Parts: sequence; C-alpha cells; structure tokens
Amino acid sequence: MRKQLKKVPKYRISSDIDFDLCKKELADGLLKYSKQWCVREGVDANVLHPWLLKISQLVHNRINFVVSNPLMVPKSKISLTSSIKKALSYIHEKYVLVPADKAANNVI
Repeated sequence: MRKQLKKVPKYRISSDIDFDLCKKELADGLLKYSKQWCVREGVDANVLHPWLLKISQLVHNRINFVVSNPLMVPKSKISLTSSIKKALSYIHEKYVLVPADKAANNVI
C-alpha cells in the first residue's frame, strides 16, 4: 500500500469539464462579490451592474472559444470502470492524501 501511496502526489485523474457549471459558479461568485463590495463601500447595488455584464460577456466568450477549439480541452487519458470509480469514491470519502515532503515523496 505504501508503494501506491507514494505515487499519489504525481498522478491526477482528469475529468470532463462542465462549462455550464463553470459559467454559473463564476456568475454566482461575481454577484456575491459585487454585493459585498457595494455594502462595504456604501453604494447602490446597481453601480456594478455594467461591470458584471462586461465580465459575464468576457467569460462567456472565453468559454465558447475554448469549447470551439477541442485541442484546448484536456481529454481523460484513462477510462474508469464503475468498480474503479466506486473504489476511488470510497477512498475519497474516508481519506485525505496530501504530499508531506515532495522531495522525499512522502504522503500523509
């Protein structure tokens, strides 16, 4: 088991990107930030509306550009069977593996 754990910091399993979720999360974060900023600065919440529209348009354009250029979107290099996904989910629920000393490749 220790042998496998030593490899953890070096490997990542890529997953498909949900661009619609990315857009939603970014929009929610920007809206939350703008509301907090307006409260902190004591200004009307509509003050940042043009800024929010501009940022939203830039994000939309950038994501559409990435989606329309398939070489820019990383593809998963391995296909996971349901049993492997289940095992990885179990490990993810029960353990947190972090590099303790990258030079020595130790894992906590």
